[in-house]
Amino acid sequence: MPALCNRRRVLCVFSVGFGLLCLRSSACAAAVPELSAEGVKAYQEVKKAEMFCDAVVGYAGTTPEVVWAFRDLLKEKNADAAFKALLQEATVPGQLYGLCGLWFTDQAAFKKQVARFRAIRGKVRTMMGCIVADDEIANLVVSPYPKPIRLNGPEDTMKAWWARNPNATGYSDIAGGCWPSVLKGEKGEKRPVER
Repeated sequence: MPALCNRRRVLCVFSVGFGLLCLRSSACAAAVPELSAEGVKAYQEVKKAEMFCDAVVGYAGTTPEVVWAFRDLLKEKNADAAFKALLQEATVPGQLYGLCGLWFTDQAAFKKQVARFRAIRGKVRTMMGCIVADDEIANLVVSPYPKPIRLNGPEDTMKAWWARNPNATGYSDIAGGCWPSVLKGEKGEKRPVER
């Protein structure tokens, strides 16, 4: 009987170890979609994101490289597949960027993922303006405050929302489209030329 128990333990440890190895191996990971060379670079940047950042950060008000990478992914033919793959294999901040991307590419999948992220208990490092903090993931996804900003859909923008609500004091979140819209930026914004 003790020999049988030991075999079961070894089999259990082997199974768990194999499962963890499989999650980390490229053969079992999410299939990375076909992307342009620029898209692959952008995907890798978002995948390893260490913080969820606003579109304008720091004292100089610059756009972080990860936000430019998010914008580059939005332009890809297979953007939807890229954002879905990020939800499976990116860091938590990278997954939040993936969720923001789904706002534009697949509203049904977006709503499903919002429900999943809303249930996650934990924090993520953020940078909003000049402030670095650890914010609750669920609160970034769905604002717990009254009167959160709610865009009319992926074609709506924050600029249009503010024009419709000039005296509003709305709270930002991902679910209502605020963060996705902010990260997408305004049409025609260009990455600064390196000096």
